[in-house]
Amino acid sequence: MRMWMVDPRLLCRNHLLGEHKELHMLLGCMKKGKSITGYLERDQLFPGWVFTRHEELVKEIIDRGYNHNSPMICDEVVAVSDSYSSQDVGLHGHTVDWKTIRKRNLEDLEKRCPECAKRMRNDGLS
Repeated sequence: MRMWMVDPRLLCRNHLLGEHKELHMLLGCMKKGKSITGYLERDQLFPGWVFTRHEELVKEIIDRGYNHNSPMICDEVVAVSDSYSSQDVGLHGHTVDWKTIRKRNLEDLEKRCPECAKRMRNDGLS
């Protein structure tokens, strides 16, 4: 699981829909109390951003003319996210460096995916 946390317009169809699906999977894992410590330590998941990120992805999904039928309820997500954010996962005092994370994720996407790389070259507007 991974939250790319980059402008959704830069994601190819597979990465856009894949991140959206993984947010729903992440919420399910959090509801069940499963450990996501490794993902948190590697700055791949951000529980406090699940709802906001979901809404960003949904906007892009709709803008591209795709269907979206899997809403998230904000209060439910916040309650579950808050419980994870307050758990001792060895990250107390850890400050998320968004600039570095986004740069790393863009570089990773560019290497992994020719379609994402193409969208990056075209500013995600193709």
